[in-house]
Amino acid sequence: MANVRKKRSGVRVFVVLLVMAWGGAYFFSRGPHEGDAPQDDSLLPAPRDPAGSPETISALTRAIELTRQHEFAQAELLLQAVVRKAPGNARAQRYLGDCCYNQHRFDDAIRAYDRALKTAGESYFALRGSGVAHLHRGHARWQEQERLRKAGKRHEAGGAMQQAHQDYARAHALLKRCVEERSDDAEAAYALAMAAEAASRKAYSSAVALFGRGDDDGATGWSGECLALMDDGAIAAGRRMALVPGETGPGLLLGGLHLRQAHLLRAMDRSGDAIRALQAAIAAYEGVLRMHPDGQSDAEAELSKCRDLLKTW
Repeated sequence: MANVRKKRSGVRVFVVLLVMAWGGAYFFSRGPHEGDAPQDDSLLPAPRDPAGSPETISALTRAIELTRQHEFAQAELLLQAVVRKAPGNARAQRYLGDCCYNQHRFDDAIRAYDRALKTAGESYFALRGSGVAHLHRGHARWQEQERLRKAGKRHEAGGAMQQAHQDYARAHALLKRCVEERSDDAEAAYALAMAAEAASRKAYSSAVALFGRGDDDGATGWSGECLALMDDGAIAAGRRMALVPGETGPGLLLGGLHLRQAHLLRAMDRSGDAIRALQAAIAAYEGVLRMHPDGQSDAEAELSKCRDLLKTW
């Protein structure tokens, strides 16, 4: 078991870097509301305050058009004017959140989405947007803590990591509600898979550290939380794969989640479950290579590692 624990940090760093690369490129290129889920604004509850004057309504209509054309800075100017005149307009707040998110201003995006939720109640798109914005703010804070740690600023790095974990936990909670509400939303499923993986990092690290000190009782709560989060992530990644066949990212993410599960289960002396999780990781990587046999060095490398582990376990 000691040898297994020594290898844990390398596996964790590899999975973290891959998830951030796949997820960041995917959502920043498409935006949080440009996927396969319905986008009909009639699904949103009516705002408590009227939209405003005809000029305000015209400005909102134009801003929405600009948002859909990816002219986010121009749209934001119009939306800021709209919400100053009609702060209770949930549609304007939601699209303002989209504009801020797509300009990588996650704090502003979260505030706008939260205002939309408070105004309109349970606005699905604002809920999903807030979840995705928390996810990517967590990624930004995670990268910041790595930079601070390399600079020798361990105290500041610890604070940034704590903030990242808070964002990941919030993203997981919001996106899980989205998937429960709309199981056919492929965008929410993929975001939930990444959020669950990210949210599991703290529990995973804590469990591994306690197991390493021989404190199995102290590790029990953390390991249980970690396994539950990884189950959420694996289910969400599988849902994304079913809804949008042919993508490699969800398959790689699924393999990484199962591999992490396998290592944690082995540390918990659940060897049978660990082997089954490892076999699931192998199946996920093999699936990626069947879809795209060329140019998948990450999948090939991880598949080779998993097969080697299976021989020794």
